[in-house]
Amino acid sequence: MSQFYAADQTALQQWFYAVDTDRSGQVNAAELQKAMAQGGLNFSMKLVSSMIRMYDADRTAQLSMQQFIQLHQFLVKVQGVFAAADRNRSGQLDLNEIFAALQQLGYNLDRQPGGAFYTLCQSYDYDRKGVIGLDSFIAMAVMIENAQRLHSAFDPQKSGRATFDFNQFIWTLALL
Repeated sequence: MSQFYAADQTALQQWFYAVDTDRSGQVNAAELQKAMAQGGLNFSMKLVSSMIRMYDADRTAQLSMQQFIQLHQFLVKVQGVFAAADRNRSGQLDLNEIFAALQQLGYNLDRQPGGAFYTLCQSYDYDRKGVIGLDSFIAMAVMIENAQRLHSAFDPQKSGRATFDFNQFIWTLALL
């Protein structure tokens, strides 16, 4: 298991400040990627940028220390759910395990053939084996979390806009 998931507040602060070379109190995508790599996680710049968007309330494309800690808490939760769903300890989740894990995270997706769940899984099952590893599951969870936040902007009670079903939204994003 990566050091990042087991990190305490002190270790997180050390990683954060080690990569915040301009001492701005903020880390950008490149700095976040470096901090995570120091903790044993090697994520693409695209995924790291998506992680920043999850907690970047002030839209600076950077994370403060507190936002970095919130991201850490999210990733620890996702990793824990993945580990619990991986009943045979293969390091991969099959479709049933993915569905259960997503439900555990609070995401209830349409499981009909061609629906949001299967379309989403296809977009993260790069080798088409019907299983995904932790990195892909994290990427999926980050995408769904960002999608949920974006989807709320279309909530007719809040925005006065037409209803756009969350499953339709996930289905659309999974096709991108």
